[in-house]
Amino acid sequence: MQEETFTPQPWLKPVLFVMIVAFAGYSTWIVCRAFNGASANALAIQQGRLVWQQYNCQACHQLYGLGGYLGPDLTNITSAAGRTDAYLRAVIQTGNRQMPSFPMNEEELVALLVFLHAANQSGRAAPHRFRALPDGMIEQEAGK
Repeated sequence: MQEETFTPQPWLKPVLFVMIVAFAGYSTWIVCRAFNGASANALAIQQGRLVWQQYNCQACHQLYGLGGYLGPDLTNITSAAGRTDAYLRAVIQTGNRQMPSFPMNEEELVALLVFLHAANQSGRAAPHRFRALPDGMIEQEAGK
């Protein structure tokens, strides 16, 4: 019995070449897009969300009505009267009657504040009217 060898079709090489070039181009576009201004803000928000999780803020505080009940809902804390970044930094670093102090470094504080500002800009706390986005943030569903 004679062994058969695979002989590619003549159109296969150009198709594979086009697919490889398209993949390389798309991959390059994805990487470049990650470094533009809008994505830099998304990265800062993501870092803030990680700080939120690292310090377990959701154990005591809520976002969009979801989380712990010991502390206040922080969805719109950055737009509340008197709740400036300086005030929030002071409470985070020194604590108060109910909240312990969290000795975060400057990078963590800035990231957390960026995250809280993003939460504030995304709407009011009403969890049944929001949907989760792939970047971990939440937006209000249309028509609700």
